[in-house]
Amino acid sequence: KNDEKTFWYLLASQTFFDSTSYRKTGLEMLLEIRSDDSALKCLAEADNDGNTPLHIAIEKRNFHFARFVMEIAPQDSFEKIMRKRNSKDLTPIDLIGSAEYVPRQVMLSLLSFKMHGMIM
Repeated sequence: KNDEKTFWYLLASQTFFDSTSYRKTGLEMLLEIRSDDSALKCLAEADNDGNTPLHIAIEKRNFHFARFVMEIAPQDSFEKIMRKRNSKDLTPIDLIGSAEYVPRQVMLSLLSFKMHGMIM
């Protein structure tokens, strides 16, 4: 487990990713980062509560970032992230299922994951 928060955790917990005024800058930065394999591997790391950046993004309702994570995570990391249970025994899928509202694109990413036989 991880005491330190990576930049992915910081981005996941911020609402600025949803803000139109910051979206272009944030997306440009993330597009550059997505080509860094070591940075992408950090997406599967959990903090002391067992949360991945995707857990945090969903809990904070930062669905733009959640969708981005689903799209850029390498397949092997993505599968690990989607099955990762936090200290409350919840996966990102559980959190999405309990959210009051989930944007269509996030649901489509999840359905794509399910259709590939990765959700049991």
